[in-house]
Amino acid sequence: MRSPSNPYALRKRLMLLLGCGAAGAIVGFVGSHLTGSDIGYVAVPLFIAVAWLFVADPSKCAPPKAPSDPVRPSSEHDAP
Repeated sequence: MRSPSNPYALRKRLMLLLGCGAAGAIVGFVGSHLTGSDIGYVAVPLFIAVAWLFVADPSKCAPPKAPSDPVRPSSEHDAP
C-alpha cells in the first residue's frame, strides 16, 4: 500500500469520516428515541456515503494504467 503524499489530507479525510459517523450516530440515536425504531441508525452509512460523494477522488483508487504493448515488426520467423 502506498503512503499518502500529503499526510494532512489523510488526517482531514479521517476526521471527516469520524465526524460523519458521529453525526449519523447522533441522528440515529435521536430518530430511534423519537420513533421507537432502530431504523434511524441507517443515517450512519448515509452520512458517510454522502460525504464520500463530495470528498472522494476516484482517480486515487484506480490502478495505474499499464503501458501499451509496442507493435513489433513482423519477421519471416513469425509465420507458421
